Amino acid sequence: MVASPPKIIQNLTAKRLKIHGNDGHVLILPPLEKNCQLSNDEEPQFPGLQRLAMQHYIRILEAKDAGSLEPQIKTLLYVCLAGVGIPTYFIYQALTDGGKRAADPQYLRWLKFGSPTVFLIAFCLGISLLFILKRGDKGKEFLQWISRWIAQALSLLLILTLGLVLPSIAFYFFGGGRDLISSQNSLAKLGRSLQLIFIFTASLLPALLYFLFDRQQLGTLRQRFEQQIFRLDPNVESLCDVAAKYGRQIDEIYGRETAGGEGRLVRGTRWPILVATLVMTLGWMLTLLPAGPQSDTVQPGQLLDFFVPQHSALIFGFLGAYFFVLNTVLHRYVRADLKPKAYSSITVRMLIVFVLSWVLGPGFGTSAPGLMLMFMVGVFPESGLTLIRESIRNQTGFGKIVALIGSRTKERYPLTELKELDVYDRARLLDEGVTNIEGLAHHDLIDLMLETRIPVPRLVDWIDQAILYLHLDVEDEKPQTPQKQSAGTVGTMEPEDEDEKPQTPKEQSADIEGLRNLNVFLQSNCIRTATDFIVTYTKGKDGALQSRATDDVRSRLQVLFESLEDDEWLDHVRHWRASSKVVDQVLDASSGGFSPLPSVSVTISDFESQNGTYQSDFRVDPHAADVLVATPELNKIGVKPIGETTYQSNNGAIETGSFGLARIVVEKETTAGRVIFGPDNAESVVPRWMIESLGFTVDPVSNSLKLVLPIPSKKDKPAP
Repeated sequence: MVASPPKIIQNLTAKRLKIHGNDGHVLILPPLEKNCQLSNDEEPQFPGLQRLAMQHYIRILEAKDAGSLEPQIKTLLYVCLAGVGIPTYFIYQALTDGGKRAADPQYLRWLKFGSPTVFLIAFCLGISLLFILKRGDKGKEFLQWISRWIAQALSLLLILTLGLVLPSIAFYFFGGGRDLISSQNSLAKLGRSLQLIFIFTASLLPALLYFLFDRQQLGTLRQRFEQQIFRLDPNVESLCDVAAKYGRQIDEIYGRETAGGEGRLVRGTRWPILVATLVMTLGWMLTLLPAGPQSDTVQPGQLLDFFVPQHSALIFGFLGAYFFVLNTVLHRYVRADLKPKAYSSITVRMLIVFVLSWVLGPGFGTSAPGLMLMFMVGVFPESGLTLIRESIRNQTGFGKIVALIGSRTKERYPLTELKELDVYDRARLLDEGVTNIEGLAHHDLIDLMLETRIPVPRLVDWIDQAILYLHLDVEDEKPQTPQKQSAGTVGTMEPEDEDEKPQTPKEQSADIEGLRNLNVFLQSNCIRTATDFIVTYTKGKDGALQSRATDDVRSRLQVLFESLEDDEWLDHVRHWRASSKVVDQVLDASSGGFSPLPSVSVTISDFESQNGTYQSDFRVDPHAADVLVATPELNKIGVKPIGETTYQSNNGAIETGSFGLARIVVEKETTAGRVIFGPDNAESVVPRWMIESLGFTVDPVSNSLKLVLPIPSKKDKPAP
């Protein structure tokens, strides 16, 4: 009899599961364990696993048995014989004109050796394919890898052709390449060759980093996201919840989950890489190809002249843009975040820099300060727009209109206000549509986790800062006296509510000054995020934060605390901060888990209090260590807590609670012991060991309690 394959047990929760079976067997599953094998000998000790699977604690899989390949090999043999034999027969008939004449010996020789060769090649390829497919999902992923490798090789060949051929053609036909090749000036040939090699390298390096980029395994990325989402989202309890809530988003980014998890990332079209390479190649051709000595004789000291760029605003703007692009590609390469979409933003950035160079170039000329300024515009294109606005802000007429437009388009919540957010991270957030602090605070955090490879702790910290920043926004403009809107003037609109008295400029200044004081007060007390403020405000020792504040700042602290309660992502951020530890959960998969545990009448009372007793039916728990009763019931009868301990809650989680000492009466049998203060809706529990110590036992057939009569001692026995 063929033994059945072992079971594979997967943990669907972010908790460490301790599954108790029969005869003291315990199965421990680490958080999100995906490949715990349970042998056929161990499986009968855990008869309640299916029940736990139905409750979405675990998933039970069976190891697949590929079976024998003999039927497939026979089928392959017949197919190869038919596929080679039938065409061979028809070719032979064509060569002999249906057997009416002798075939040409040369063609016949090719037919005799070619047909067996084709048969052997087809049969060997078929055998290899069968063994690959025998591996199941791994085999399919291997075939997909081969197809992706072919597509990647073709794309790389096209990009190499573009980056190598285009500069070579421009040099040969338009850069004096014909004359230089036929000349005898070896130094000039060396200089142009080195120049071309530099252009090839600089043009192709960003694209080559993409093809050198070794993507992480799908299983690794998916498992990392699952761990992070459990810590971030307080509303998910198992992987079933994650799949129901985020399954489509995960599949769009990582593809569908496979058993082995060894596939590669889903790749998009590579046309953005090709276009970006074309733009960079054209930029380097304009920068260096016309450069260098133009005389027939080149001296050794003139070799460096081949690497001096043209002195123009367009060229130095391109150099600044390329400087930023190279650092961005390197950052995303190291972070495993280099995707084709990144090259779309590279192309757009360079084209924007070209336009700004054409607009700003005539105003700065080719002087050294002007070229340096254009280089900085290439690195930071937004600074070019600021230069255009500021250069004509103080002009009359049209300048006033530009100043007005500039004030309307000025970013109110720039990302530069956040700490630890550099220019490359800002550019990465801009690719995802996050342009300011308000956009970051209300963007889809889960989408940022999936689309970017920015570490999640850093994303959470930025959003935490952004939430507090928006609540502490201070207007920089001077307060204005409320007035009616008149024709041809720009002022403050008249209040809609006539009964509401508008603030005077003095009151507005006082509010703005108070908000600035609150901001300075929080920074001086080491508070930089919203969660820092909430923790310090609610859990500070003896109200330390409030005691350091003035009356006005103290009232503003209370308003700030109340205004943070309904923020969109604050619950997720607080859950991330608070859930860094792994929680143990104990589950019962023994035979007793199928039938309800017995209950027994128990009465609890305090030793000294005269507030009465608490009597109810208690559930007998085989794994409990102490009696557990809801806290309100113990408070009513006067039981006082004297310490803290850990216990297993009704849902299996390990909790910490207070305990006290009380008198315990079980079916007229009295004892004393610890009683745990449980949650308000907790089910009353009595440990099985306590029941047995009082002389009771659980009947395995009727699942009821029985009192075991004590065995009389020798002195109690009657004399014979």
